[in-house]
Amino acid sequence: MFAVCGEALWDLFAEETGDDLTFRARIGGSPFNVAVGLARLGTGAALMTGLSTDRLGARLDAALAREGVSRDLLARTPRPTTLSLVDIAEDGGPSYVFYGDGAADRAVDTAPEFGDEVWGVHMGSFSLMVQPVGDALLAMAAREAGRRLVTLDPNVRLNEEPDADIWRNRIGALASHADLIKVSAEDLGLLWPGADPAAIAESWRAGGAALVVVTRGGDGAEAFGPFGRIAVPG
Repeated sequence: MFAVCGEALWDLFAEETGDDLTFRARIGGSPFNVAVGLARLGTGAALMTGLSTDRLGARLDAALAREGVSRDLLARTPRPTTLSLVDIAEDGGPSYVFYGDGAADRAVDTAPEFGDEVWGVHMGSFSLMVQPVGDALLAMAAREAGRRLVTLDPNVRLNEEPDADIWRNRIGALASHADLIKVSAEDLGLLWPGADPAAIAESWRAGGAALVVVTRGGDGAEAFGPFGRIAVPG
């Protein structure tokens, strides 16, 4: 089973009609989606996050149950559920604003010990940066390195933590404990503008990661590992 660690939230997609602004609500959060995706692929998955006992949290819990994701690692709390406002930016891409101060998924301050059924641990997105959950995940990565497969997806959100240096330092610390790192070319461009993705991937490999995958959307992906470098089209 994979223990997937990070946020569970509601994405509110903005739709503007004249002077009216309405929102479509969808369950989400990068780690939440990873846990659901693993379950749909037939791989056992559990979500480790703080989950609110409010109505939005109850709906997230029900969705996990429907998808077959284990809820044994959830920390229930009356704190509110994080909301993510999703709008269209000037470049046509999505623009995110998070409303989550004091929310349930950020309040986790200690990662639980995992049972023998957990053989992999995944973490990613802004939960790596916000506190206290960010420090709890870093401590967990250090604890699990060498014991279980550790995977990392930065999924950078600079509007949540605008200081790229903080992101770089945290990702560097986590990368030293990870076996597999998946990162988008967009994320690399945000944190290391102008840098060669291959050089960054190889630096993570030198730090201990066995495999680094750089995704490029419709342009495909590249993998860096003991085999060298492999590129595939989209």
